[in-house]
Amino acid sequence: EDAGYNPHSLAGSDTALFIGTGPSGYASLLDRAGVPVEGYSAPGIVASVGPNRMSFLLDLHGPSEPIETACSSSLVAIHRGLLALRAGHCRIAIVGG
Repeated sequence: EDAGYNPHSLAGSDTALFIGTGPSGYASLLDRAGVPVEGYSAPGIVASVGPNRMSFLLDLHGPSEPIETACSSSLVAIHRGLLALRAGHCRIAIVGG
């Protein structure tokens, strides 16, 4: 959040995005409320959609990957970000959980 980069300055770059993610419980809320699952529900239900939607929104062209490894998701995200940087797959890696 406070890295000093304007998100618009990253548009079109090879910036990578590695995000530790997991189930949100949104599907069970919809089910209890009797709301049918529709096309627009998927981004809230399927955790893997989030990081790729962020890459699309920010116009990032580097690797974009959801990571779900239970308690270590954030640490694995950092590790994969470092690997991508070292391998030259991106110039900048945004990682988080």
